[in-house]
Amino acid sequence: IIEKPLDPISEASKSRLLEYTIQLNYKVESIEKARATLLNVVKKDSYIASSQTNVTSGYESMILQVQIPVSAMYDTLLQMDKIGQLTYEDIRTQDWTEHNELQKIKLSREALRMIRRSKAANKGSAETWNWKDREEALERSEDTADAAKLESWKIKDHVAWAKVNISISGKELPTKIQLPNYKDALVSAANFLLELTYYFVWIFPIALVGYLLFKGYKWIRR
Repeated sequence: IIEKPLDPISEASKSRLLEYTIQLNYKVESIEKARATLLNVVKKDSYIASSQTNVTSGYESMILQVQIPVSAMYDTLLQMDKIGQLTYEDIRTQDWTEHNELQKIKLSREALRMIRRSKAANKGSAETWNWKDREEALERSEDTADAAKLESWKIKDHVAWAKVNISISGKELPTKIQLPNYKDALVSAANFLLELTYYFVWIFPIALVGYLLFKGYKWIRR
């Protein structure tokens, strides 16, 4: 039995840009109570990204993904311990520190390039550096800088929210007798019979004419 969730945040981890992905499995007596407890915990600081609940066949179960602010992650995990018995725990991280430093380098580099190109454009002659060349060069630098800024924002967003996948299993559900839908079967049968009468009405005149022609042919042969 796992007494309580592990606190993945240490002093060393605070110096890195870490994205947390956590898997927690719980065993409970009542899915309904566990669901109410979980929703009460989540609504304080977090939000549900996806959720699926089963109370119809097999075992009661609930699977969901919750996004939790890293600043409130461990306190929220402790609150989730009220759901039921923790039976499985998996904590993984992705380190974005190096990637974030690369984006800083790109931003700094493009800022210097824009300054150099702007100065070159002001000093250059029309033959060597026309307005179109200058604008295209500056536009490339601005696009690269914008992409680096967006990537930096994505990194901050990744590390600000922990992705917690929760699986809750409850009691076994009793097997239910499922009666077929006799009403639909009767309606289908009635429709089939009506469709047969439609084809009979459509074919009857043709068959009658064919029969009369056949009788007439035999009479002439006589």
